[in-house]
Amino acid sequence: LVLGGPALGQFGRGGSREFSRPGVTTEEVERIGEMLGFSEDQALVAEQLHAAYMSELELLGAEVQSVSESARDEFRESRNPEVWRDFGDVMQKFQQRKDAMTESLLSDVRLVLTPTQDERWDEVERFHRRYSTLDDNGLISGEGVDLFEAVKTIELDEETRAGVQTTLAQYEIELDRALIERNKAYEEGLNRGRALFFGGDPDEIEKLFEEAKQAAIKLRDVNRRYARQVMTTLDTESASVLQREIDRRSFPRVYRDSYAERAFETVDEMGDLTPEQRERVASMESTFRRELDAANKRMAEAIEQGELERTVESMMPRRGRRGGREEAGELTEAREAKRELVERWVERLRDALTEEQRARLPERPGSGGGGDWRDRADRGLIDG
Repeated sequence: LVLGGPALGQFGRGGSREFSRPGVTTEEVERIGEMLGFSEDQALVAEQLHAAYMSELELLGAEVQSVSESARDEFRESRNPEVWRDFGDVMQKFQQRKDAMTESLLSDVRLVLTPTQDERWDEVERFHRRYSTLDDNGLISGEGVDLFEAVKTIELDEETRAGVQTTLAQYEIELDRALIERNKAYEEGLNRGRALFFGGDPDEIEKLFEEAKQAAIKLRDVNRRYARQVMTTLDTESASVLQREIDRRSFPRVYRDSYAERAFETVDEMGDLTPEQRERVASMESTFRRELDAANKRMAEAIEQGELERTVESMMPRRGRRGGREEAGELTEAREAKRELVERWVERLRDALTEEQRARLPERPGSGGGGDWRDRADRGLIDG
């Protein structure tokens, strides 16, 4: 339960655990320094400012933890759900304090800039929003993709990279507008939704949820549109690599390496395969990867469809099922089909090897004993 209701946590980054995460990390400070070309003295001052910020944040976290424990103790004694409404109000104030600390840190860092560096502060603010709020904890798969980071995974010549950077400069502006709108919708949904949850107005909660979802879809669509634009400037191989990276970032549990992929990679590196074995394995791997691509696409489409159809009511706990979430039939079937595909190709690969070669395959997930490994390794086989 997050701030009073299981569905409300979907609106944004609420909950006491959020306070253990700094609003500005050490890495972000370092990247801002690289972006602006900090001198050694500037980098040292920024490091000291961040250290002081972390100390202040640690004290705030301890205070939040104490209040959280008190709220839990009070609820155990009274079983009064009103405890969580009051707790949510307090947490909102804590979040405001944390946001003020973060803004103060950034303002202090800005004070050490030269006039030339300060002219780029708008760029720093956009980077900060991307770095701190563009993540995979949203409502829609793909809304958290950062095209800047995805592009870094491909090697480009100077001319191509210059063309890509021109597109990314436009992307940065449009993404920032959509990100601001999405963040506002999430925060309003979280804050207003909590009060409405206790007030018993499900229709208004659904309206807030839908508004948040539409803002997330808009953000996702910005990512997709500019990804297509970037790909038009790339050669076929680079575009394919970038698409795979975007898919992985959009649907991490779908596109994470499966056990079968790791097994094929291990066999590819074996030096004692006969020519007949190598030819057979190469043919098998080619067919496997085509089938895997289709299975992954089916899963991703099922996840996306489920997200579009999701409502607050569908996420609420019901008798007979845990966690308040019910997986759609198509997704269940797609997940099972992929699990069977992976298992089938693992067995085919094993059949192509000698006993000594099979012994060098990676250990199967969940194969350490205790029950049917297929039951325990279902997710592991698929997700790696």
